[in-house]
Amino acid sequence: MMMFKKILHKQIQIRQYQLSLWKVGLYLGLSVWSILCVCVFVLLLFPQLYTNDFLKYCLTTELKITYPTSTVKIERVDFHLWENRLDIENFSLKAQDASSSFSIDSTSIIGIRWAQIFRAESLTKHMLNNSVIYAKHISINSGSYTYRCKQLDISVPDSSVTVKSVQVHPLKSDEQFFENSKFRSTRYNLAFSQCMFSGVDMPGLLQGKSYHVRSTYAEDVMLDILLNRDKAYDYNSSKPLMPNELLLSIHESLQIGSLNIIRGHLKYAERLVVGAKPGVLTFENVQMSVVGITNRAKRGASIAIRAQGNFMNSGLMKVRMSIPALSSHLNLHYSGSLGAMDLTKLNPFLEIAEHTRIKSGSIQEAAYEIDVDAGHATGNLRVVYKDLYIVILNKKTGSANGVFDQVKTFIANLIKFRGNNIPDKSGNMKIGSANYARKPDEAFTQFVWFGLRSAVGDVAGF
Repeated sequence: MMMFKKILHKQIQIRQYQLSLWKVGLYLGLSVWSILCVCVFVLLLFPQLYTNDFLKYCLTTELKITYPTSTVKIERVDFHLWENRLDIENFSLKAQDASSSFSIDSTSIIGIRWAQIFRAESLTKHMLNNSVIYAKHISINSGSYTYRCKQLDISVPDSSVTVKSVQVHPLKSDEQFFENSKFRSTRYNLAFSQCMFSGVDMPGLLQGKSYHVRSTYAEDVMLDILLNRDKAYDYNSSKPLMPNELLLSIHESLQIGSLNIIRGHLKYAERLVVGAKPGVLTFENVQMSVVGITNRAKRGASIAIRAQGNFMNSGLMKVRMSIPALSSHLNLHYSGSLGAMDLTKLNPFLEIAEHTRIKSGSIQEAAYEIDVDAGHATGNLRVVYKDLYIVILNKKTGSANGVFDQVKTFIANLIKFRGNNIPDKSGNMKIGSANYARKPDEAFTQFVWFGLRSAVGDVAGF
């Protein structure tokens, strides 16, 4: 009996000991679990404690590897787990020789798979997949031009890109821009309020392998072109690229289904004397549609362009153009019309560029049809006008009051210039013939205008 009691007492002691160990383990487990919960809770609520510096380091390191000769700066990186958003503040990339720079004030990337945040490889290669990106105040300085963009929105899921308030212009004034070159050059200013791209091939775009867009829409586009004819052309320089040459120069696949521009404004100017007022041609309220832009087209495919605008705020000009998508030579066909117009509206250009002034004259209607074969424009112009009287200006003084200038004016209007071109009773009238070969220094828009101008000269006697 005594032995049984001892055994029972020993078993009770063992059970009490086991219970104590279980309690200790339970308390210890609860403590560890509580600590883990607190840690997870803190990390979830305040991910910046462990991710921001890590992400900043990864981004900076990757960019330094990609651009070893540039200085990389990132002021701050914030990762917001609950919003699934990554914010980058004041990012800049500057070449060591200061030849170019790139900066963004703020960038937000939404829709990142947060589990990939801890993997540097995923950070650089896959962080933009299925993401929406907002970038504000983008600035690029490259060569002699600066590029500014107020806002850039990219939606990978929607395959869309929106660019707002863009400006492209030289870093210096016009005089400083032209001073940098010993030869003739062209200055461009470009601005638009908004441009939207839809149906974008995002994988190809992000990888830099292809540029495919279903449609593009731009509004309030302003293009200002100034040519300084006060300097000689450098025949050793590369020629301005024509549309076919530009397409062939792009190695990646390019495909833009349609491009539409509304409320466009085009200003073309030529300067003959340093610091002097240039001759100006303008097109206001331009509407343009371009279909079939590609460098991977089938044989026979062409780019179709339709545009219209108010020429010199007077006559409505319409243009239709067809350009072979893939051609080794400059081949195209363009045609169009011009409505009723007061010809004296051309004086801001003619007085400077051609040393002539239209004292009177008006167009009733005009229509033209021009073919370009290997850079040689031929075609015809049918224009009805009357009461044209032109004054010859002195090339040095710009005046028409000199005796010799007045004599030239009288002879020119009497013998050379055709004052009226109106159909006779049989409907016959002078039809202008276009005959113009592109010069090496001419850009595409210049060549198209000069081809048409040759027909105008044939009718009027210029």
